[in-house]
Amino acid sequence: MRLKRHIAILASCLAAAFFLRAVDAKAMSISDLFLLNGNGIALFVYTLLFMAVAYTGYWIYIREKNF
Repeated sequence: MRLKRHIAILASCLAAAFFLRAVDAKAMSISDLFLLNGNGIALFVYTLLFMAVAYTGYWIYIREKNF
C-alpha cells in the first residue's frame, strides 16, 4: 500500500472524527474542541475507530478485487 493511501485514510478519518465531535460539542472554537474535558482523547479514539473500519473495508475490497 502506498504512503499516499495511508495519508488519505488518516486524513479522512481525522476529518470525520473532528466533524463528528464538532457537531456534538457545545464549544464554538477549535481550541476548545481539543482542550476541554478530554476532547483530544475522544478525537484520537474516534479517529482510531474510523481507521479500523476504513482499513477493514479497504482490505475486503482488495481481497475481492484480486479474487
